[in-house]
Amino acid sequence: MLPWLYSRLGLGMACIEWTDDFGDWSDCRGQAGVAGIGGEFLQTHSTSLAAELAATFARYPESAVIGQGNEVWYSIGVNVMLNLF
Repeated sequence: MLPWLYSRLGLGMACIEWTDDFGDWSDCRGQAGVAGIGGEFLQTHSTSLAAELAATFARYPESAVIGQGNEVWYSIGVNVMLNLF
């Protein structure tokens, strides 16, 4: 309907690293996701320039032994995107 409008979704794993008195640790058992909606306002044969509103999140379950556990981190922002294709 609107050829300049696009959306994106993504899922992945979330990793966290920390240091304590016993050494350096890493845990990659979390879940992550991203979602965005944007519009291309300049397009050539192999590039495009767009502005989008995007949100990301990462959830670290209680199995991550960093104290409290079950933390959720997120961010929301407006991005300017240069796409090369």
